[in-house]
Amino acid sequence: MKSNPEFGEAVHRLRLRQCTFEDVDLFNSQLIRSANNPDCVDLGDGTNQSAAAIVATNVLQEVLNTKKAEASCAPEALVRANALDKCSHETLDFEDRLQLLKMDFSSVKASRSLPGVIPLYVGMPVIMRVRNISTDLGITNGSQGVIHYISTAVCPVGLMYARCVIVEFPGSKVHLSDLPGSCFPVVPVSWTFTTLLKCRDGSERKLRVTRHQLPIQPAFAVTGHSAQGKTLPRVLVN
Repeated sequence: MKSNPEFGEAVHRLRLRQCTFEDVDLFNSQLIRSANNPDCVDLGDGTNQSAAAIVATNVLQEVLNTKKAEASCAPEALVRANALDKCSHETLDFEDRLQLLKMDFSSVKASRSLPGVIPLYVGMPVIMRVRNISTDLGITNGSQGVIHYISTAVCPVGLMYARCVIVEFPGSKVHLSDLPGSCFPVVPVSWTFTTLLKCRDGSERKLRVTRHQLPIQPAFAVTGHSAQGKTLPRVLVN
């Protein structure tokens, strides 16, 4: 809003339900181009392709981020980083791991919940989440960056997971040896939860699982709640 005070003032009046006819014209000029609005904003323009969608739910956020990641790179360049789930009192087999990866934790109230799968590719914009590394260095929850390198491994049951990603955080003061300026290695964090897992005979067993996953998400879509306080140059809002 600082770079466009006119739009900022219009949004302020919208929040107070005091819009003028000029405000309506301004908002209408920002509609996405379509057959009904041929003179509006073209998302195919290079400056608009990086726009982030602000959505209402975590489920929609995850779906949009996955679809956009799949459409933004060649299939062979896309890395699906599976969470590394472990249970202290038993070994999880392939079917157990698949069940856990498919579970939807997007509505879980715990703010530190981690997704089962994160789509990644070199050059993908990401947002740091559930971790504050350093306020002074500018690498905190909500910080935005771009992936420069992805290190993966395969777990004993054959699923690929990410061991580390090198992320450039523009404007960050971090400078590590052997890495370009503003780049920082992001490694998995852990989250422990209790759930019911289906057995082959149809019964269920209760497990306490520790999940290891990267504390980042694609930056193509964010929820309205998580967008608060972030500087997003271009956004899509319904």
